[in-house]
Amino acid sequence: GKKGFVSRCRQGSRVQREDQEGRRMRFAVLIAAACGAAVTSAGVVKEETPYAFLNGVRQLRRSEARRASPVTSFAESSNEVGDSVVLAIEESLEKEEMPPIVEPFGKGLVRDLKLKGKWYASDIADGLNLKTLATVFFMFFNCLAPAVAFGGALQKNTAGLIGVFETLLFTAITGMAYALTSGQPMTIMASTGPVLTFTFVLYNFAIANGYAFLPVYAWVGLWSAFYLLLASAFSFSNVIAYLTRFTDEIFSFLISMIFIKDGSTYFLKLLQNADVPLAMSGSALQVGLTTFMTAYILKGLKGGSLFQKNIREKISDFGPSLGVLAGVLVALAFKTGFGVELPALSVPDTFATTTGRPWLTDIMSAPMNIKLGSAIPAIFGAILFFMDQNISVRLVNMPRNKLRKGYAYDLDILVTAGVIAAASLFGLPWVVAATVPALNHVGAMTLTKGETLAEKVLGKEAGVGKAEGAPLGVLENRVSGFLIHALMLGAVLKGKGLLALVPEAVLKGLFVYAGVASLKGNTMWERLVLMITGGDKKPSTPWTDNLKTSRIHAFTALQVASLYGLWWVKDSKYGIVFPIVIAALHPIRLLAEKLGWFSKQELEYLDGETE
Repeated sequence: GKKGFVSRCRQGSRVQREDQEGRRMRFAVLIAAACGAAVTSAGVVKEETPYAFLNGVRQLRRSEARRASPVTSFAESSNEVGDSVVLAIEESLEKEEMPPIVEPFGKGLVRDLKLKGKWYASDIADGLNLKTLATVFFMFFNCLAPAVAFGGALQKNTAGLIGVFETLLFTAITGMAYALTSGQPMTIMASTGPVLTFTFVLYNFAIANGYAFLPVYAWVGLWSAFYLLLASAFSFSNVIAYLTRFTDEIFSFLISMIFIKDGSTYFLKLLQNADVPLAMSGSALQVGLTTFMTAYILKGLKGGSLFQKNIREKISDFGPSLGVLAGVLVALAFKTGFGVELPALSVPDTFATTTGRPWLTDIMSAPMNIKLGSAIPAIFGAILFFMDQNISVRLVNMPRNKLRKGYAYDLDILVTAGVIAAASLFGLPWVVAATVPALNHVGAMTLTKGETLAEKVLGKEAGVGKAEGAPLGVLENRVSGFLIHALMLGAVLKGKGLLALVPEAVLKGLFVYAGVASLKGNTMWERLVLMITGGDKKPSTPWTDNLKTSRIHAFTALQVASLYGLWWVKDSKYGIVFPIVIAALHPIRLLAEKLGWFSKQELEYLDGETE
């Protein structure tokens, strides 16, 4: 009889004859048929997982549009043979089990340590280049801006118990430590909007009930760290394998919107404030626009035709940094030419907490009901930290980023548990992997077709069949993340005078740029744009080529409704349950399939793993 066999490669390999685009092969398909039956070459697939490959096989079986399928060629000369092979492949792949949600104590951690240990020397060597230097300057401001903004929000909403200085200092220290010890050093640790919301709810609870905030904060954080430690030891992060792009895209979109909203609101408030002279608010807006537009335009030069290729590459790499420089120069011109001095970044002059409190929190001063009772809200905190951390890392690890060095979620959660525990004891802001800075870090270190560095790191065959400027992979390293935060630490401790030269408007313009840049690759955003795109300009994608537009819009509407629910809960008095709402996104996706709102075929196109 006719059978199909699937063999999984231990590592991605290059198959030149079957795949002229130079894609990495993870699964080889062997077609066995009766003597004389027509058989084509083996299928070559791009996907890293059997589940994504299975989706591709099914798409090929349904669709005549071969370009939408990840399989290069597949038994096209005999429908009978092709159908039987597809059925056999489906049966074979469906037997492969998803990873268990719980593994024996320490098994996942040991696996992660072995994997990342193998790449550690490479992580250092791959970061010693000019591209890393360009990334460090851009990401320094990209990390500084949210640290100042979120630190200011913490200072205002916790009566100064956690302030800007504490946020800058801890972000710098944890960033350096995380870059050296984590499983995915391309992610960036920072305060995030959802974590701030949880902190504010906790502060209001403590004050309303007559408790000192910092001891309550410490005990909730320590219990949360304990739960994360258990999650790391028993590999609870395996649950991430069950999530789909539905959850990833909504969460990523939420964080991007927080960045864009925060940056834009700053300029709107200046313009609406009657006490602020029009010259100042107008100058601030021009400085912000200069920063944003310069960064955006120069970053896009790499794929253009201006200048020589090597010049375009360097300008593009330094684009966001040049945007900051341009904004500072415009602000300086307003000051010297028109006497308009814009508000500048404010950093404390002394090494001390904002209110002068001791660094170490007296956790034993809390009553016993707080020590034990904090275990309950800590469940919400642990869920928030777990989801925020893992979804951000998962977005970095997405197939479209073409990472080569594997993932280590259990190790990441172990490091996060230590960070949360330290922050809790010293009254410092809780930080986790931050989506927008992480995606911008990945984008800044992405290697493209035509780059000399790409050939050096990935090999000359990496770009075979790819268009000029096409992404080939990421320069995965530990050096850039470490230097970004080392520079931040130096600036906080010794560079206050230089930071004072940077107007707030520059950082807010960069804030907006970071949010906009992180939308790249988010298909939820692409489908939202599709709603206002003319039919003759509709992009060619698997979902536009194979699904009715009404079905695409229906799926997007479900995501938008879920996003609205997240945003409403985040800003409401029910903010304490915000982590639960994040965790509920995947069940919503499963319910939509179970209730028949979308067919499996539609979901494979709209929610399947893609590069």
